[in-house]
Amino acid sequence: MNLVYEQFNEMVKLMHNNIAISNEKNNITYDQLENLVSKVAFTEKDRGKTVCLWIPNSLEYVACYLACAKNDMKCLLLDSRMTYQEVQHIIYKYHPDGVIVDSYTVPSLLLAFENSNIEIISEKELLKLDNKISFINLNLGEIQNEILLNNVFNVLYSSGTTGDAKGIMYSAAQIVKQVHVNNKYFKLGEKDNVLCTVEMSHSYGIFDHVLLGLLNGATVYIMKTKFLTISNILKKLSECNITFFGSMPWVYKEFLNIKKHNYDISKVKYLICGGDYLSEEVQMSFFEKYNNKITQVYGLTELGYLTINLHKERTKSIGRMIDEIEYEIREGVLWVKADLTYMSLGYVGKQMYVDGWFNTNDCIDIASDGYCYFMNRAGDIINIRGNKIDPKEIENLLGKFPEIKTCVFGEFYGELILLLVLNKGFDRKITLEHVNTIIKQKLAKFKWPDKIIAVDSLPVTSLGKLNRKEILKKYEDIIENEN
Repeated sequence: MNLVYEQFNEMVKLMHNNIAISNEKNNITYDQLENLVSKVAFTEKDRGKTVCLWIPNSLEYVACYLACAKNDMKCLLLDSRMTYQEVQHIIYKYHPDGVIVDSYTVPSLLLAFENSNIEIISEKELLKLDNKISFINLNLGEIQNEILLNNVFNVLYSSGTTGDAKGIMYSAAQIVKQVHVNNKYFKLGEKDNVLCTVEMSHSYGIFDHVLLGLLNGATVYIMKTKFLTISNILKKLSECNITFFGSMPWVYKEFLNIKKHNYDISKVKYLICGGDYLSEEVQMSFFEKYNNKITQVYGLTELGYLTINLHKERTKSIGRMIDEIEYEIREGVLWVKADLTYMSLGYVGKQMYVDGWFNTNDCIDIASDGYCYFMNRAGDIINIRGNKIDPKEIENLLGKFPEIKTCVFGEFYGELILLLVLNKGFDRKITLEHVNTIIKQKLAKFKWPDKIIAVDSLPVTSLGKLNRKEILKKYEDIIENEN
């Protein structure tokens, strides 16, 4: 067993009949959760194997995750919103020993891997519970990459999910260290209730919510992301004595769009905002409406939290650097360094650190009093609605089509915009419909463009490169007038 499970087991000994997990159907105590984990049908022969977790937020997810920790297994955490093509790419790249999936997904996944030797063990054999999970064993050969490192527990994915996708490796010790460091600031305990609405495949969900709660004796309320609504979140915050909730800027903005409400969330101790910068205007409007202040944090999947703004009056700041981080500003860009007991092990198959330093690719201004202010992103990664998207993934996908001469994908005033230049001889309407169909088949919903527009040309720099921001600005009028 790894350190994550050891820490959880210690908390079980202390909390016993305290509620560990609460969802729409059940309240599960720490003892009951441990019993459930013990029933997961992994055997001695499974110890040390590599599996993918590709299931929605649920009690079953937590049980399977902790069971993997108990059996020293390695977990690749896959966003439940990924398409079969995206999952297929990762599976054929990393050759895991198996995939744990929602049983509703099994028939479609069988088709996706029809040329593979796949064995399905029923959900009742995997988890002795009336659940919706199945284990698929993929006999694809031995895995031949860095995730075989003995100390790797989780691999998470940042940016895209195909092509240049970055698998980020974490040991159990690093995960536990991040949880303990975070709680040094938040001080959660057995009287706290954590609301998790973030995908557990993300570090923000599994590390900063689920494990932050469970390894400190709190109760974790789980909401499924598929049918999530702003009203349901507000209802849960106001009715369940929630003390800790984290989400992205777009969620807090949506809170402001609720016109009539009787939700009292003034007593929520921590309303955390991560994933992107939340403007001062939104924060002030939120306070006026809900009589509570938002705590901004800044971090990366590769590193964990870097800043926490506990001084909520400083609404323009993302907070001060945590004690565990060294930092430098190089040409306006933030570089950070920390002991590898805190930061991740690095990327799978790619260099991440330069002499122990990591380039965040974010432009950060640090005042004389140590408070940090987010300026902009130096890289191309789109950070929108709590998701990170690599535009090259979409552009490379469409670049293979004979109908398309060139294209650019980017964010413009909170919308995802795809601009296309078509080759001669192709019907504009038919091509746009074809592009839209392909995107919806091959990419997760959060990557779908809000607008797909055909234009006559896309300007390039003197070096022949496409400047996404400048191009989108050039076609501002066309974008705004496109329905």
